Amino acid sequence: LALMKGQLSLRPSAAVYAALIRVCVEAKEPLPAVEVLQDMLASTEPPEASVFNGLIEACGAAGKLELAMQTFGFMNRAQVMPNSRTFKLFLGACLACGDTSRAKLVLHDTVAAGWEIDTGSAEALLVAVVRQGESASAVLRELRGKGLLPSYAPFYRALVESLAAAGRQDIASDVLSFVQADPVLAGQAGGATAGALLAAAPQL
Repeated sequence: LALMKGQLSLRPSAAVYAALIRVCVEAKEPLPAVEVLQDMLASTEPPEASVFNGLIEACGAAGKLELAMQTFGFMNRAQVMPNSRTFKLFLGACLACGDTSRAKLVLHDTVAAGWEIDTGSAEALLVAVVRQGESASAVLRELRGKGLLPSYAPFYRALVESLAAAGRQDIASDVLSFVQADPVLAGQAGGATAGALLAAAPQL
């Protein structure tokens, strides 16, 4: 890149920049990738969302949450629209780095952008908060109270199934208790929600 811009006086195209970023990401080197991204944004049009997404994921895998946040900031300033995968990877980066508070903020931004949390991300978030000493049911109540979790029973059925399959019956049981105590969820399908959840995780 330095050779092209310096000795050869060539201006790299957006495709060249994007390819360099992907090479750095594949090499698990997010810092030089972010540096290339900064150069790209100063020199040509921004890359597509998938390039930002890959870089956010790489930052999370490397434990570099600040870099992931910086990348997300670049994405917003470049007016590249984040998609559902962007938010999922950003939330995952927060959890990979042990920052559950930041993960909750990302979930808020996810919902504000018109998306919702997927079952896998919800499971990862609950496992992370429990690991840090929080109550899964308390976190569920907090997030539902803020409108950050879905209001339909199949989401929680899938969550219970996934947690039970992963051997986290303790958290699955908390999810079940939360659903039974939630008037909207417990009242769905003529009150059959709890039974459906029990059927999904009969070992609880």
